[in-house]
Amino acid sequence: MSEKETQKEILLQTLREIETKTGMVTPRALVDKARASDSPLHGLFEWDNARGAENYRLWQARQHISHVRVEFMGQETSGYWNATVEIEDVPVRGYFSTAQVASDEAIRSVVVKEAVQNLVHWQKKYKELRELSGVVNEKKLHRLRKSIS
Repeated sequence: MSEKETQKEILLQTLREIETKTGMVTPRALVDKARASDSPLHGLFEWDNARGAENYRLWQARQHISHVRVEFMGQETSGYWNATVEIEDVPVRGYFSTAQVASDEAIRSVVVKEAVQNLVHWQKKYKELRELSGVVNEKKLHRLRKSIS
């Protein structure tokens, strides 16, 4: 078993322990389990407060950007779309305005591809919930996946 698989197994075991003890898993409970420097999960977290604070501010910035809404073609929509594009053959993740996504075919293509990947992920994630069965047209999604591959 690789180190990554071992880490994943330890994480899963810890999450199950937390859930058994408290009835649910919370980020706070996981951080508390990993806090001790000898915890096998300690390395999953940034413990340098200065670096951690900067990472948190970046996370806050992402939240602010992704919550902006604008009116576009008469409907309220996300003001910015998060996508990975290549700049000089280097993948770069950033945010693009709705107007830019609508007018730039290369960026639009990336956003559509990521949206399809998200739908596929969503289907897999919620497949056990029969209430959501058929919400996504699987045939159309399959055809769209093939057309953008």
